Amino acid sequence: MNKAFWGLLGTLLGLWFAPQASAQVVQNYWQCVAPSGSNPQGAWCPVNNSNPMPVTASTTVVAFAPTGAASLNAGVTTSNVALGSVGPTAIVSNASTSVDAFVAFGNGSVTTTLTTGIRVPAGSSIAFNVGSNTNMAAITASSTAQLYIGTGTGLPALAGGGTGGGGGGGAVTVADGADSAEGAKADAACGTPTGTCSVIALLKFLNTQAAASIPAGSNLIGGVNISQLGGTAIAPDACQLNARTSTSINISTATTTRLVAPAAAKKTYICGLFLFSAGTQNVGIVEGTGGTCGTSTAGVIGGTTAATGPNLTAQTGFVLPNTGYAQAATAGTNVDFCLITSAAVQVSGVLQWVQQ
Repeated sequence: MNKAFWGLLGTLLGLWFAPQASAQVVQNYWQCVAPSGSNPQGAWCPVNNSNPMPVTASTTVVAFAPTGAASLNAGVTTSNVALGSVGPTAIVSNASTSVDAFVAFGNGSVTTTLTTGIRVPAGSSIAFNVGSNTNMAAITASSTAQLYIGTGTGLPALAGGGTGGGGGGGAVTVADGADSAEGAKADAACGTPTGTCSVIALLKFLNTQAAASIPAGSNLIGGVNISQLGGTAIAPDACQLNARTSTSINISTATTTRLVAPAAAKKTYICGLFLFSAGTQNVGIVEGTGGTCGTSTAGVIGGTTAATGPNLTAQTGFVLPNTGYAQAATAGTNVDFCLITSAAVQVSGVLQWVQQ
């Protein structure tokens, strides 16, 4: 009994003090620097996310080689046909211009539905990896679609899909109306911009709206004349709306000179004015009637006389710049526009004006 006790105790103590095994971590390395004359061993780098180990591989792509053919006139009831040969590649071409087909592959009893079948749009071809399946089933939602099935080996080159399904192939021709979302050229214009119409129908709606007259009372944005702003139309400035006329000023006596003749029911707008006097001169800038503003005289700039107009010293003048807006205007319509000079001193300049 004592021997058994001490033997058990020794075993337990041995297990207690024995070093515990820990999980081992394996770190992979790859030769990131090739050996050379000065570095015969090269260098080895640990493999991690920021330092991945490069892998080089190659593959050979074999072009499609046909070995069999079959056809199926698909209708609204599921039907199937035996493939011309055992694949593994099958190319299904839908010769219909308006009816999509839905296909599935299997054995001699294979069937399909509109929800479980793979859609082959009208006027298109799709390649399948059918493996060891021997038959294809097809169905349509309406009418019939003639399907042609070519079987063989390798990767086919289909228009628009590129060889082996990658990248740039040739041109794709989609039959008119084949895409129900896009619609057909014969679709009528949609009734509203939010209607559940095809893309072509919505485009026809937008084209009709763009060509139509603008409804009365609509706000116009971006036009020269904004038709509605608080209910009042905005009229452009006379000097912007009308072609401007330039009249030369050449006066050397104390007199009244008419620069602009009256126009029925129109005011005269001063778009720009430059005056320069050789000597001391007072200039009245007035409107009136009678041919030289002799009656119904009123000041346009200043008063009704030379003394109450701009007073110029020798060798001075002034400018009302042509900013595109009227700088001054007559108060009345159908009136003369005149300058009154106070002295026999040369006054030169130019007047730009419009009448409206």
